[in-house]
Amino acid sequence: MEETMERRMQPGSKVCCPRRRPVRPNLRPTGPRKNLNPKNASAKALNQETTPTRHRVLALPDDVLSQVFEYVCQPDLDPISNPRWRRTSYPLWLGKVCRAWRECAWATSEIWTTIIVRISTHNLGVQTDILREWLERAKGRPLDVYIEQSTGRLSPTWRVDVRLLLSLLTGHSEQWRRIGLYHLFQYEFFFRTIPIPGLSLPLLRHASIGHGENEILAKFEVNLKAAPLLQTLSLSNFTFNNPDYLSSYPTDQITRLFLSSSIQIDLNDLLSRFPELRELTWSKCQCFNLQPTIHEGLEFLDVDFGIESSPGTFFYQLSLPTLKSLSLRISKPFQYTTRLEYISPCFQKGCSLTQLTLECQMTSTYENDLINLLSSEPISSSLTELRIRDLNFRIGKVHVPEQGTQWGLSQIFFDHLYTQTFPNFLPNLEVLEYEGQLTVQTLDFINPLMIRSGALPESSAGSASGIAALRRATITADQKNYSISGLLDAQYLWEIISLVEAGLLVLVNMDGTTWV
Repeated sequence: MEETMERRMQPGSKVCCPRRRPVRPNLRPTGPRKNLNPKNASAKALNQETTPTRHRVLALPDDVLSQVFEYVCQPDLDPISNPRWRRTSYPLWLGKVCRAWRECAWATSEIWTTIIVRISTHNLGVQTDILREWLERAKGRPLDVYIEQSTGRLSPTWRVDVRLLLSLLTGHSEQWRRIGLYHLFQYEFFFRTIPIPGLSLPLLRHASIGHGENEILAKFEVNLKAAPLLQTLSLSNFTFNNPDYLSSYPTDQITRLFLSSSIQIDLNDLLSRFPELRELTWSKCQCFNLQPTIHEGLEFLDVDFGIESSPGTFFYQLSLPTLKSLSLRISKPFQYTTRLEYISPCFQKGCSLTQLTLECQMTSTYENDLINLLSSEPISSSLTELRIRDLNFRIGKVHVPEQGTQWGLSQIFFDHLYTQTFPNFLPNLEVLEYEGQLTVQTLDFINPLMIRSGALPESSAGSASGIAALRRATITADQKNYSISGLLDAQYLWEIISLVEAGLLVLVNMDGTTWV
């Protein structure tokens, strides 16, 4: 199984832990002997402090303990952020704590339903034995299966050994609920030889297929057309230059598609192959679009353009009339006139866009470009939720701005939220979030937020003209010299505090602490 588990297993051994001496009820913490010396004052104090907590955890009912085990052993299965199914805890680790935990873990079939096989080139026999007992402990439950090829040296009998291991897994294909195949180009021969009637996939709903970061392949032959419930498909490091590159997948029933680090994608051809697509996540891919493209069903679009990709190329001649949520991550500084001018025409045919998330390098130089995008129709009149994140702070980098340039939003952006001065700027906005640097001089940037939320009298005029009430405004930025407690106007201070206590206004620093 997984590398961390393999190091604890010897050839010919079983999955279960060896017999141990009876464990006394009064358990003591494990660790170096010197830490258990009662003469050590700090160790003694730590022991006294943790003993009650340890006993309370060990005294949990089995059903509660089983739920805890299931939670800690479940990896994050996001195909973009965790494509290789890394996790922090394993079922075999739990059995090392004490006998009670071992018995509970062995009897909890839910924690054995996630099978992560990182194929070892020199220990395939042991892995196959472990896998066999692992499947027995799952007790027929639906399985989440991940298989990854190792990069080590191959043994002379590796084809036979790999076939035995993979045959054991495919023999339980009727239990597969989610499948992840990574870096398996050397094992393609096995999946290609499986006949369609021999691979039963009645429960499969998620499939993820990817190659190594430096391997971009045109096709990987694993036939998933026998999966009637498959709706989520993830592909990474593919070259989409083959006319039948998607012939192995039931594209007409896919509703969620994740594409990562792939090239030569004909966007018009791609979208036409997924008529039922509702959600598309596009991460660092390269595409071209030579003709007008329209998709009548896409509702959620998440795009990370990276450094090499261009937003203009992606949105050129693209029409998404049913799109509700758009998330854009742009590595370069925000330039509406040169990179995002095609976004607004994308929604002209019956726009239903209500949520927009922008992650980019915010600078004062291009602040007007951001305002131009948000002022363009039909985006301005349809948006109800807007989230802006300065990418410089998201990735933790410290940049030195060019001469005459400042990072982050300034007073200019917030002034456009005044309902009487700019009544047509985001009139239906209900949620506003900003994370990054502020280049404002005072707390006056809060005024339009208070007006929109209804805390100041001017908002009554705005409401009469059809301006929606702001339900929540969240500003995540270092406070610096913006002192709330130092305000001399007691009424104004009370109004800010009231909004904060009601959850309508959230002011926090980058480290998560609240403004004071």
